[in-house]
Amino acid sequence: MRCAVSEWCGSVRGRVQAAAVVFTAFYANVVVLGKLYSISLLVDVLLSPPCRESNHTNATAHDDGGKGNASARLISCGGFGEGRGSTAWTGSAIISVYFLSCAIAGGLADKIGFRSMAIIGALITTTATLASSFVQSLPIFIFLFSVVGGSGVGLVDVSGIGSVLVHHPKHFAVMMGLVASGSGIGVITFGLTYDTLLHAVGWRWTVRLFSLLVFILALLALTYPNREADEKERESPMPSSSSSSSSENDDAISYIAAIKSGTTLPGSFAGQPDVYYLNLSKFDNNGAKTERKGFVDWKLIRNPYVLAVGFGRSLAYFGYSIAVVHMVSLARDLKVTDFESSLVVVTYGVGELGGRFGVGWLAAWKETNRYYIQQVAVFFIGVSTILASTISSLGPLLAYTCTIGILTGSTVTLSAVVLKDLLKKEEVPRAFGYTTSFRAPFTLIAPPIAGWIFDRFQSYESAFYLGGSVAILGSLLYLIIPYCQRRERRRFSCDLQEKSNRDDITGA
Repeated sequence: MRCAVSEWCGSVRGRVQAAAVVFTAFYANVVVLGKLYSISLLVDVLLSPPCRESNHTNATAHDDGGKGNASARLISCGGFGEGRGSTAWTGSAIISVYFLSCAIAGGLADKIGFRSMAIIGALITTTATLASSFVQSLPIFIFLFSVVGGSGVGLVDVSGIGSVLVHHPKHFAVMMGLVASGSGIGVITFGLTYDTLLHAVGWRWTVRLFSLLVFILALLALTYPNREADEKERESPMPSSSSSSSSENDDAISYIAAIKSGTTLPGSFAGQPDVYYLNLSKFDNNGAKTERKGFVDWKLIRNPYVLAVGFGRSLAYFGYSIAVVHMVSLARDLKVTDFESSLVVVTYGVGELGGRFGVGWLAAWKETNRYYIQQVAVFFIGVSTILASTISSLGPLLAYTCTIGILTGSTVTLSAVVLKDLLKKEEVPRAFGYTTSFRAPFTLIAPPIAGWIFDRFQSYESAFYLGGSVAILGSLLYLIIPYCQRRERRRFSCDLQEKSNRDDITGA
């Protein structure tokens, strides 16, 4: 009786922790990634000269005894008044540093665990963001808010993905769709409230409020598994009745037996997309798991599937980052109101929410060929970005931001899921970090280039043509995956047949 009660309590505790992990990862996407992908709202304010809002100018002048000096106005509400090319570094730097830090996070998770890494990342972002709200120089602000603050975002994101994978290996696609939808909700929330906060308290206090929300994340990260739990989960044998890893092992052994006997493939493989054959690369010819690597896994970095997924999405993000950073400024050029310009961000958030959650649900079906969906999404990111060069009114702009939100949300959700299909489960957090870091140089240079093009020609048309063409090129890289899968199956079959022949000769 006592054992039954203890087992029941352990089961309930495990389910509660699994739910808490999903909630924390969801909250991280709402706060951190939601703010990251609505960065164009902040960039638009930083473009303005000090104290653009008349209400804040009057209030500051009154508080300053009627003097209203320029220094006080800059601290309370104004931007830095630089050009679009220079100010765009705020958005491009935080996105690219976030992507780059994911590579560090992939290896760091093996050393300190997901919980410690998430807490460290949240505290770094909190401190840097709070400090940036007090500076009066754009370069210093970019360094604190974007470079230092962005480095913590990658640690938080990879910790959430790894923790969800530990607790929900069988339903990872659905859980990732749910967690990733948080960034869409965050973009919608920031889009609806950011303009109000800017007029109520100024951008500096808005940034300070954001740092408080990130600090709450550091407390919630205590729900993530610690390093000891990570090691136990990775090293302990998995139950054959419920474990996806054990199921994969059984499938590998069944496949080996089928090849040796010359019979047809087992039912778990027959009629499935090519991606499921690739699970066999997680095992050697005897169906045994391979060992984990060191802090930096160069072999994993050179893996053709990691390179295809990483650089395919990276080229897509060249065009995508132009839209994310400049969408509000583009709306301002169309002479729209403050509410309509924030509505541009909201429609992007709605599209991203639908894309992330909808594709997460679709990816849960085993018949779904996931990397094909991602390839199509990347291709249409390029097409829609080229068409954005013709936008001349608010309606088409809202349609474009909603479309780009759906497409990018789809690729974000599928990225970790596709990697789980192609690689070993314990390699997914690290591979996700590597593929994410590939985007850093592309997202770093694209928004400033678009800003400089606008400063020179007073138009984004050439920038959208460039970004869309690069994204379409990225979609072609996904053609590497099916080619390598066919080569992998042929090599695997030949190795097994050769081994079987040697065994037959030895037995004879």
